[in-house]
Amino acid sequence: MGGFEQYDVNADVTRQEWYNEGGTSVRVQEMSYGADGHVLQRKNPVDSTKVQEYTFDGLGTLTKTLFEISPDET
Repeated sequence: MGGFEQYDVNADVTRQEWYNEGGTSVRVQEMSYGADGHVLQRKNPVDSTKVQEYTFDGLGTLTKTLFEISPDET
């Protein structure tokens, strides 16, 4: 199985894709980051209409995680 990664200008991984031996994409994971480098949203690889959203305080401590929400609910 092979893979592919896409990066933003800060060298954060924004997209990961895995392929089977035949070259067919079997999984895609997409993420977005805040200015501080923390992951803010991660798309569900099975249902891309849903995301996980993360909230951090000023010290960088994870304070809230929302699972399986639609992006328009954020």
